[in-house]
Amino acid sequence: YAMGDPLVEQAMELLLRESGHYPGDNADKIPDPERFLVYWVSESEHAIMDREDRRDPKLTILTSSLLNPQFCLEGWYSN
Repeated sequence: YAMGDPLVEQAMELLLRESGHYPGDNADKIPDPERFLVYWVSESEHAIMDREDRRDPKLTILTSSLLNPQFCLEGWYSN
């Protein structure tokens, strides 16, 4: 995570917008504001790490998707 990277910061805010609750989450648990870590892995990809979901410790997503204002990151992550 690069401090001050607006794309990374926006992605983390969008992921937390779901109140931290995604399929399989405990709805009674208070969401952790530091649950997600988003960072660059290459010129064309970012990685998303979720401290509360151990099924896949690191998901990759195309940077072009994060740059697309029509892309619904929360919906993509929920699936």
